[in-house]
Amino acid sequence: MFGPDGRYSTQIMRDIGRPNFAANDRLKGTPQEIKAAFEGMISHFGSYSVDEASKMLTLRVEGSSYPNWNDTTQMRLITALWQDDFVFTNATPSTQAFGGDKTMAAYRRIK
Repeated sequence: MFGPDGRYSTQIMRDIGRPNFAANDRLKGTPQEIKAAFEGMISHFGSYSVDEASKMLTLRVEGSSYPNWNDTTQMRLITALWQDDFVFTNATPSTQAFGGDKTMAAYRRIK
């Protein structure tokens, strides 16, 4: 979600390969269940800006499920931009958990 106030929140999860926890309790997962759940998702929030001229999205990450991203600034190349819709490419190492070295994401800025 990218808001008109320059704030964003995103949650990305792998749709397969994240098994249910046998104990049906998120605090009682086995090491394997916790590993699969953690490696198959990422979430973060903060503020953002779009530079249409350079086609760059700047994310100022305030908090993330991956603690190393807390209080960082990240840039994403916008590969498609029209009105309030945009697609960007993410080539960070954390995307390897999703099956490759690059991911593309499509978003619409809300009004």
